[in-house]
Amino acid sequence: MSIDYAPSHVEPKGAIRSFEYSINQLSKLLGLTARAIRFYEEKGLVKPGRSWSGRVYTRRDFQRLSVIARGRKAGLSLEDLEDILDAYDPADHGHKQVELALDRLQEKLVELDTQRAAIVAEMAVLENARD
Repeated sequence: MSIDYAPSHVEPKGAIRSFEYSINQLSKLLGLTARAIRFYEEKGLVKPGRSWSGRVYTRRDFQRLSVIARGRKAGLSLEDLEDILDAYDPADHGHKQVELALDRLQEKLVELDTQRAAIVAEMAVLENARD
């Protein structure tokens, strides 16, 4: 099971060609700013083509940016996301990628639980000092 967020039957209004997107289309579809998309391109996470009208993003770019957007929302680092994106192997239908994503999210959850416990403990200290 691969991480595939691109719609398989609906082409966005005004798509350049089948499953090719402009930066503005991706921005609207994914809730990312054009600046963020260009930043991810700078970091090598997506590699759009070029046309006379500017950058042209493929279905693959859409999928990669979807993973990035969801991962960033969950608090994953760019390094984690790069590892997850690089783990995709069509031969195993993305199973390795999904397993790595789950591992990284579990690690993030443990980190946040630890941070939450520290915050609760500090609040207790402050509440006792207030009394």
